[in-house]
Amino acid sequence: MIRKYEDKYREKIIEIGKSLGGAFDIDKVSKNEVIFVYIKDGEIVGFIDYMPIFEVVEILYIAVDNNHRRSGIGSELISYVLDGDEIKRSILEVRSDNKTAIDFYTELGYKPVRLIKNYCTDGEDALAMEKVK
Repeated sequence: MIRKYEDKYREKIIEIGKSLGGAFDIDKVSKNEVIFVYIKDGEIVGFIDYMPIFEVVEILYIAVDNNHRRSGIGSELISYVLDGDEIKRSILEVRSDNKTAIDFYTELGYKPVRLIKNYCTDGEDALAMEKVK
């Protein structure tokens, strides 16, 4: 079940974000961002943070609890966000060394558009990817 973010989900989202490298900071989420959580058996097991920009969705962060990865939750979250005729394309950035994530996005129809040098805080490059509906 996918639900819109509420403050009661805060701690679990922070926990999931930290378990995956800690890049997500709930306190830095802007008022233009939207967060949905994925609830399974009463427990939050994943979330997606994105920014709608007219007919474009920029996926800023997606995370699934390690115990629930590779079960379709990430795909469901992205599909949920991209559902609707008004959405024409989706963009995101992913660490260029994160082969697992790149493969995941590629399976969902994303294509690499460019390499962004020194994009990550540790100096790692990022790959910009796009999906056109």
